[in-house]
Amino acid sequence: MTKFRRISVLLFVFALIVQAAPMVSAKSPALNPEIVAKIRKEAMENSQIMSTVHKLTDVYGPRLTGSPNLEAAGKWSMKQMKDWGFDKTTMEPWDFGSPGWVNERASGFIVSPVKDSLVFEVLGWTPGTNGVVTANAVQIDIPRKALNDDSRCDRLPTQAELTAYLNSLKGKVAGNIVLIGSPANIGVDFDPPAKRISDEAIEAFRTGAPRNPRQGIVRPECPKPDVTPLGFRELGQQLTQFLEENKPAIRINDAGMTHGLIRAFGNRNADPAKTLPTVVMRNEDYGRIWRLLSDNAAVKLEFDIRNTYYKKKKT
Repeated sequence: MTKFRRISVLLFVFALIVQAAPMVSAKSPALNPEIVAKIRKEAMENSQIMSTVHKLTDVYGPRLTGSPNLEAAGKWSMKQMKDWGFDKTTMEPWDFGSPGWVNERASGFIVSPVKDSLVFEVLGWTPGTNGVVTANAVQIDIPRKALNDDSRCDRLPTQAELTAYLNSLKGKVAGNIVLIGSPANIGVDFDPPAKRISDEAIEAFRTGAPRNPRQGIVRPECPKPDVTPLGFRELGQQLTQFLEENKPAIRINDAGMTHGLIRAFGNRNADPAKTLPTVVMRNEDYGRIWRLLSDNAAVKLEFDIRNTYYKKKKT
């Protein structure tokens, strides 16, 4: 059969299916109120949704790929499904290329010039501190150049500017705790975090009527720099290499979110020999430390991070 004939046959079969669709729907049996009532009763009175969610989230907690938590949750799920009547439940291992990883314990404090606890999350697939680490905090603030009065137009450094800046830090970061970049400027928001969709918006969505366009971020018109700056990827790669070579004790990233929220995922490199103990700290604590350092105060921090790698690369 030629390619053209195969396409013709497929189009013919598709046309028959489309033509038959109204006939099938027309012959659909009417809903049985008694059956519907039984389904609703089962859902409202015998639901196991909340108990299942409780087991997976409260009992087994975070279930990172390759972790014992994920395996334990999977075994519980298999047993539960068998209790529900499933006759075949299996766990299918697959190779995801990285070792398993679990954060078992983490604590952090400002030791001086004040004493206080810190709020943070440990970045996935980064090593622990191998005991309590007490060290000075050091700022790493990559230089940016202003192009006009709008700070949003500031350009990244050139290769020469970055090299000169990193060379100035040599001898200052080894064994210390580095803060990467100035804290995000989180504005005050007086609006509620979530808004109810209006009846008009719902009706417009239902009827397909045109809706008001979403207001996007207004980008400033920036002058073209007279030199070629580095890109974010190049900058990140060179900073990572600098830290690997100069061996600070811990890296701190700013969460940069409102209301103390923290979003911490995983490190791109899962090799503990090529990365640092890394935490993502809430913006409020990060900003406080940064301001103390900017005021020429000597800030000493203390961390105890215990992470475990699981060498098998299957889950």
